[in-house]
Amino acid sequence: MRKLLITTLAALSFLGMSLNAQADGEPPRFDGIYGGLFSAYGIMNGTFVYNGVAQPDFDLDGPGAGVNAGVNWTNDMWLWGLEADGQTLGMQDTATCNGACNVTVETDGVVTARARVGVLFGEDRQFAAYATGGAALVWLGIQNNGGAGEKTQPVEATFTVGGGIEGYLFGTDWMSTKVEYLYVGVDLNRRGVLVNTADRGNFGFDGLHLIRWGLNIHFN
Repeated sequence: MRKLLITTLAALSFLGMSLNAQADGEPPRFDGIYGGLFSAYGIMNGTFVYNGVAQPDFDLDGPGAGVNAGVNWTNDMWLWGLEADGQTLGMQDTATCNGACNVTVETDGVVTARARVGVLFGEDRQFAAYATGGAALVWLGIQNNGGAGEKTQPVEATFTVGGGIEGYLFGTDWMSTKVEYLYVGVDLNRRGVLVNTADRGNFGFDGLHLIRWGLNIHFN
C-alpha cells in the first residue's frame, strides 16, 4: 500500500504542475493522434479452494509499465476518443494448501482497447476529465512451486471501465500528462485448474484495480 500511495501522490503532483502552466501562444488541442508511456500500480485479490477446503486468499499487488496510442475528436467542450494500450505487471502471491502444494498466482500483463468520452475545461480548454471503457485481455499464471503441477497460463477476455484527468504540461501544446483509474473485470472463476499430478483447485478473482500515470505526445 505504501508503493500505491507514493505512485498516486507522484501522479497528482505531476498533474498539478500543468494546472497553470499554459504559456501564451497557440492554445493546445486534444484533436488528433497521440501516443505515450505510462507507469502503473495494480491490486487484485483472489480466493483458492483445494480439495473442497478454502485456503488463504491471494493478495496480489505490484508495479507495472506500458505504452498507449489513440486518437481524439473534439466539438466545443466535448471530447471523444479511442485508445489502445499494453502493459506488463509484476504482481504475484503464494498460498500453501495444507502442506500438499505451494501455489503461486501472478498477473503478467494487460491489453485494453477503449473508448473515451470527456469534458474539456480550463481557460484554453487544455484539460480533460473523461470516462473510459472497453475490452481487455489479462494474462495470468498459476503454478505449483513444488514442481509436481504444470503451470496454467489462462488469458481472460473481459471488460474494463474507469476514468481520469489529462492536462497539457509545462506550457506546451504537444505534451500532456494524465492520471487515471481502471477496473478490469478479472472475476471469472477458474475451476479444475491442475495443482499437482492428482488434484485440482478452484480459483476466483474479484477484479484488477489499476492506477496509472502517463505522458502523451500529441501529433496535431
